[in-house]
Amino acid sequence: MDGSWRINWFLKFDSSGNRIEEEVVRSEGTHLYKNVYSYDGSGRKTEMVHHEREKSISSKSVYSYDDKGSISEPALYKADGTLKQRLKYGYEYDQTGNWVKRLTLRVVSKEGQERLEAVEIAYRTITYYP
Repeated sequence: MDGSWRINWFLKFDSSGNRIEEEVVRSEGTHLYKNVYSYDGSGRKTEMVHHEREKSISSKSVYSYDDKGSISEPALYKADGTLKQRLKYGYEYDQTGNWVKRLTLRVVSKEGQERLEAVEIAYRTITYYP
């Protein structure tokens, strides 16, 4: 009784190796959550539906991509389908096409106008070996 949980984590994959379902269940049988994933013809994740504790849908994330295949605009929707949050990512890429800087902006709607608020800047250092 140290407060820790024992969980079972179940994963299902499609024939292309994409994770299509993820379920986490406590060892005594309580369902914590289940995520169901959808992909486009290029194998990019387009949607994740999150089911929390036996609910039909708790939230849904939808993903758009830029021309380099990086997520450019994730959007999170509430169970009732209303938009909870929408972000925009801007990237800087290195000479091999990997992103090394990502700017995250939150799309905020106020009085019918959209504006962008800076959320974070993430940097990655990638070392290439011959």
